[in-house]
Amino acid sequence: MTALYSPEAMVDLMIAEPHITPKQLAMRFGRPRSWLSSVLASEDFQAALAPRRSEISNPAFTASLRERFAALAIAAGDVLMERMDREGEYFSFEIDQDDLTGDVALVVTDFEFEKEMHEAKMIYDVSIDRLRQTIGG
Repeated sequence: MTALYSPEAMVDLMIAEPHITPKQLAMRFGRPRSWLSSVLASEDFQAALAPRRSEISNPAFTASLRERFAALAIAAGDVLMERMDREGEYFSFEIDQDDLTGDVALVVTDFEFEKEMHEAKMIYDVSIDRLRQTIGG
């Protein structure tokens, strides 16, 4: 059964079913998982969530954008570091938040030999495109 969406209805559902996954929650409203990411970041949803945040036990729904991005960056970084260690390469990354706008960015520094620079840039461009498609950016 598909529920009609409202920010309040979504918060009610999160509280009533504390073990619901983000995918299941989106499906309850007849929407794809990518839609949920936009809703969770919206001002209307955040306003409905604020007074009831403590009633929701799933951090996937209550984490701030910075916390969610940090978790994503850490998980991605772990996978990348493991892969790079196997291949004998090195890079670093950090999360940066703009003081003025609040925008969050993942800053990746890849240490490459000059002759491998073009290929590395192509790999990053493809990876960034895939990331944007995945997160709906």
